[in-house]
Amino acid sequence: MANIYCASKASISPRFSTTPTIYPRYGGGLLLLQAVDDIRSTFFPNVAEAISTGASSGLFSFKAEDGGETIRTNVENFLNKDARYRHATFVVDVEAMKDANDFNRARESVLTKNRLRQMRMPSVAFPSGASHVVCDEDSLRPASTTFLGKTDKPVSESVGQRREHGLEQKRGDFYHQQLRQLDPPPDLTFLNDKKFAKDFAAIASDKGQGNLDNKLAVLYLDGNAFGAKQAACKTPGGLTAFDKQVKSLRRQFLLGLLQAVVAKTPTRRSHPSGNPALGG
Repeated sequence: MANIYCASKASISPRFSTTPTIYPRYGGGLLLLQAVDDIRSTFFPNVAEAISTGASSGLFSFKAEDGGETIRTNVENFLNKDARYRHATFVVDVEAMKDANDFNRARESVLTKNRLRQMRMPSVAFPSGASHVVCDEDSLRPASTTFLGKTDKPVSESVGQRREHGLEQKRGDFYHQQLRQLDPPPDLTFLNDKKFAKDFAAIASDKGQGNLDNKLAVLYLDGNAFGAKQAACKTPGGLTAFDKQVKSLRRQFLLGLLQAVVAKTPTRRSHPSGNPALGG
């Protein structure tokens, strides 16, 4: 019996958008992309790729004897216990697919289950430990570790995990990893002498911009009628093809954006450390 599986992140803003420094935000956003890949490699090693992946969701097709409940529980436990993901809120559901023509119904059903499970989840999580020191980054969670930088900061485990992942991705260079997946791979030598900004001041500070000095603009891109376009994909293969096309277009846009920024930015300036939701 084929099953549709979906893991969808339920809460985002308090988890990823509460720090003034870049690396925790950067790492937090990229952890959402990494989660789906980690689920695939851990629980679906024989699946070459997911049917569809968003910035924080994954849709798989697999076979299971018990309707997929064992897999669902194992994935949920993995997300709840993993040091990187347990600070976020994920919902995991499965739905049996009768035959190849039942794909759209099964997909909509599992997404509905996701939403229902999300509404039933508690909205407050009480951290363990007896620390009375507040995280210096989000001013919300109790501190449990320390930034070892120019000025040591007490931070929560959540912020610490996100910062570490952000630093790892900086070393591996997220932009290169994404843009090398374009076909054909582009020439990225124009990024060779560019460094990631360490804080927002490195991006926003520019006395030559007049009253725009120390101000940031946020570019948010959203699709039009994506739900209807995805519903028009009647088979897993059709949805996968649509997913690949969207990711390719986003990577092409990212390439053009970086080329434009570098062309207009003096060499002394660092390039932005944003993380577009290239997962879907």
